[in-house]
Amino acid sequence: MSKTPPAFIFKYLPVVEKLLLLLLIIGLTINYFSGGLYSLIMISLMGLSCVAFLNAYQPSKVPPPEEGKSYGFKELLAYQIMPKMIWIGTSVLLIGILFYILRLEGFLNMVFIGSIAVTIGAFLLLVLKLTGTKQMEHVMPVLYRSTPVLIIGIYIFMQSRPM
Repeated sequence: MSKTPPAFIFKYLPVVEKLLLLLLIIGLTINYFSGGLYSLIMISLMGLSCVAFLNAYQPSKVPPPEEGKSYGFKELLAYQIMPKMIWIGTSVLLIGILFYILRLEGFLNMVFIGSIAVTIGAFLLLVLKLTGTKQMEHVMPVLYRSTPVLIIGIYIFMQSRPM
């Protein structure tokens, strides 16, 4: 039996996400000017990864279909499966970035797997939008949040892979 987090957690996720982003910016700024302070960066990346993972369990904000109608496989893919895949891929990618900063082994595998998951999910969402799936504005926030992480992940992957 699968357990989902309590509903009140989802109410606070955007606030926690903004606080963690602020902590990340402060940590990166302090690290840039004085160097050596990785604790804020580690805490914020771990927290952002947890927020991304919990967002995968968040109920869909897409309104239910009209009476007498139901959503097909295309809508299920667009509203449920792809956003969850992108959120979990973003979570893996953030942990891979944290491993990269800490110089731990396995970061390249995590960055690769997370980048592939987010890229495939974003591509399929784009294809579904182009094929006429309605109400895609409800799933666009996942792309807004995962795209910057994907760009950082691709940069780390391209910089670190052996040539």
